Amino acid sequence: MNSTFNFYKAYGLNIKSSIKLPGIVSTFKKPDINIIFDKLDSFPLENYRKSDYNFLKLQIANDVIGIFWQDMEICRIQNSNEIILNQLSRLKNSFLVLVILGTAIPLILNKRDMIMLHGSAVNTGDNAIAFVGSEGAGKSTTSHAFIKKGYNLLSDDVLCIKLINENIPQVISGFPIIKLWPEVIKNVGENPDLMPRIQSGVEKRFYFDHENFINGSVPLKMIFSIKWSHDDTIIRDLSLQESAMELVKSTLYANSFDNIQLVNNLINCSKIAKKVPVRSLEIKRSLEELPNLVRIIENYMDK
Repeated sequence: MNSTFNFYKAYGLNIKSSIKLPGIVSTFKKPDINIIFDKLDSFPLENYRKSDYNFLKLQIANDVIGIFWQDMEICRIQNSNEIILNQLSRLKNSFLVLVILGTAIPLILNKRDMIMLHGSAVNTGDNAIAFVGSEGAGKSTTSHAFIKKGYNLLSDDVLCIKLINENIPQVISGFPIIKLWPEVIKNVGENPDLMPRIQSGVEKRFYFDHENFINGSVPLKMIFSIKWSHDDTIIRDLSLQESAMELVKSTLYANSFDNIQLVNNLINCSKIAKKVPVRSLEIKRSLEELPNLVRIIENYMDK
């Protein structure tokens, strides 16, 4: 078992980890989350519910969440503050890092009353704008286009929102990594072969960007729900109900919620929709159109 610890900060939480989390901001404060290698006892066989998400399966029983891959429990979340990695799994660290950052920590944040959306966010100065949508909609690519224009990254893929100060939504920054396809990286004159794959057999890469990353909490100004269009880029208003439903549909791991969590998530998404405009953003699937897309959104925001 690894006895060397690494210390990080992401989503406003301090992390003490037995496994290195490349690209994450370092800190040496008292940890809110501990990540360790250890043996895992058999998962409780009674009073648990199952949930599938992409290539992973979840088993949930009270304050314990088991994360499984190919019928093997690779890690377990306990008490919203501990991630135990199965020391017998023999999985590559790169795969474990993907599970920790993309699944385990978001599940902990859900249990800590954060609203977790499948989305990205950039800092516009005093505020943040966010992009949500289905897998492959272009959230990361759009955020990266803003960063190349001079904006700062707050989070990618996992969008953490907290309601504070009279329910004002705040984006809590994640870590300075964007998941990008090779053609997007080549489009800005960089070499994707120098960047690690997010998973063996998957072309998408981890794009590290410490220089343009902002760590902290930023008020959320507007949310764009991205969809592909065969025509020109269009931004259109949504009703309050449509806005709330877009956020509900974008909620991470909602299929793991019990009935109480589902109701609370609907209430929180409605609160966000009342405070922050949600717009439908229909965009062309074209890398050449990205600078124009940024200009269109900028002009809309300035109205």
